[in-house]
Amino acid sequence: MCSNFSFSAHAVPTPLPTPLPTDPPVPDPTPSPTPMPVTPNPTPQPGPDGTGLQSSCFEDDTSGFDICVDLVNTSPGGGFDARWMKDVLDAALIWEEVITGDLPSVNTAGLPSRPAPPNLSARCTAYPPVIDDLYVCAQNRDFTSSATAFAGPYLWRRTSAGGLPYAARIGVNNAAIASGRELDRTMIHEFAHALGL
Repeated sequence: MCSNFSFSAHAVPTPLPTPLPTDPPVPDPTPSPTPMPVTPNPTPQPGPDGTGLQSSCFEDDTSGFDICVDLVNTSPGGGFDARWMKDVLDAALIWEEVITGDLPSVNTAGLPSRPAPPNLSARCTAYPPVIDDLYVCAQNRDFTSSATAFAGPYLWRRTSAGGLPYAARIGVNNAAIASGRELDRTMIHEFAHALGL
C-alpha cells in the first residue's frame, strides 16, 4: 500500500456561490457591419506594350536572387522599339543565374507610391509590396550625351542587412535604340552597375 496518498471518507464539497441576477444585455443600436469577403488583389500584369511591373515582381521567392523589372516607355506618342525592353529582361535573367544567394526582402510600405529614381526623365510605375531582391526601373529617354545607357543603385539596405542595394535605375538612350544597335551586352553591363558593381 502506498503511503504517499491520504484520503478522507467524509469530505464535503464546498458549495459554489450563486450568481446574483443581472439585467439582460442591452443590444448595441449600431448594427455590426457585414464582413466583406476577402479576395486577394489580382497580380498586376504588364501593359499591352510590355511596360510596367513585370509579373515576376510579385513572387517572393527565397530560393535564389530575384530582380523585379519595371519597364517605362517615354517615347513620344508611345512609339518605340521594344527590342531594348527584351534586352533588359534578358539581362535580368542572366544576373539571376549568376547570383545564387538570397537577400533579405524589403517591405515598401514606407516608400513613395511612384518611384522617382534620380536621372530618369519620368516616374516609374510603382514599387511592388515587397522587393525580393532588387527592384530596377528601366526606361528609355533622350540623352544629352552619346552614351548608350547608364545605371546605378539609389536605395540601399541597412548596414546590418548587408548594405546592398534594393532599388536601382537603368536609362537607355533613345538615339541608341533608334540606331538599331544591339543592346543585349550593354544591358548585361548596365545591370552590373545597377547591382552596385
